[in-house]
Amino acid sequence: MTTSAYRLILHPHDPHALPDREALLATLRTSGFLGEPWSGGEGRFLVGERFFHHVTFLGCSPHVEVEPPADGGRGFTHIELSPPLATPRLFSGEVGSPPRCRRCRHSLEVVPGEALLVTCPGCGASLGLEAIDWRHAAGGGRLLLSIWGIHPHEAVPSDLLLGLVDRGQGGGWDYFYSRL
Repeated sequence: MTTSAYRLILHPHDPHALPDREALLATLRTSGFLGEPWSGGEGRFLVGERFFHHVTFLGCSPHVEVEPPADGGRGFTHIELSPPLATPRLFSGEVGSPPRCRRCRHSLEVVPGEALLVTCPGCGASLGLEAIDWRHAAGGGRLLLSIWGIHPHEAVPSDLLLGLVDRGQGGGWDYFYSRL
């Protein structure tokens, strides 16, 4: 599997929130997180000169390829801001520990693409996407910021980056890992 199949994905805590995409792009460009637009697709960008100030890599010597390969492939670290979705959608990431109810910590079975409300078998609570502890293995919303080429648990967004994406929104953002 190529590096590009792995992603670190940021999303608003509130799955119904729809941040202003253009304002978010402007903030990320000004901060140095985003670089130049990349011809690999709409909403895709090279990493900016301050990318490594916004993403914290775990471990002693990560190998991060930030230049597009000569063959034009997507096997390198780049950034994508999704087009806005009309309604929230659940995106499943890495297979791992099951999600849990934030109230009683009971394990939950959630099927991507099905209803966005789940009834907890432990406490009976009706849970929306934001009331589930996804354990960084899934998330949902109407707008996603993907950092391609990041393997699960290889890196985390810095507090600086989480603050930038939330600027003016007030609801906070979270993240998860995905492998296509």
